[in-house]
Amino acid sequence: MHSRPLRPPAPRRRGLTLIEVVVALAIFLFGVVALLNLFPLKVRTGADATVLTEAVLLAQLKAQEIRRDNAPDSIFFLWLRSLVSPTPPEGIPFAENPRLRYAFSGRSVLDPVDDPGVPEDDYGVPRIIVLSPTDSRFSHGVVWELRFED
Repeated sequence: MHSRPLRPPAPRRRGLTLIEVVVALAIFLFGVVALLNLFPLKVRTGADATVLTEAVLLAQLKAQEIRRDNAPDSIFFLWLRSLVSPTPPEGIPFAENPRLRYAFSGRSVLDPVDDPGVPEDDYGVPRIIVLSPTDSRFSHGVVWELRFED
């Protein structure tokens, strides 16, 4: 009987095929592209948050200024002016930030319908309207609306 010498089994190749590499690379690139698409949104929302924060602060400062100067008469004057011009005009630039402008109004610009039982949209209540910069994406060009409470 003739015996053959036993050969060790052929070693298995350890590695990736070209198809596996292409699929893995495609999945990786899809994830990178998805992440890169989030950056402009993050930058845009961060800029909007900055404008909104500054608008709230400037509206509160303007309200304090009005209350401080001519205490009881100034609110009445603001109320009269808001009745004459119910929609905000072009606006007056804030000294602290000329990109933001303010106007006075006797109506809510953000909620123009006077619903019964909802005090935020009552007509004839003086408001400071903070108008957005021209490159902003705020609705109606209004960043913030501060209503003077009774």
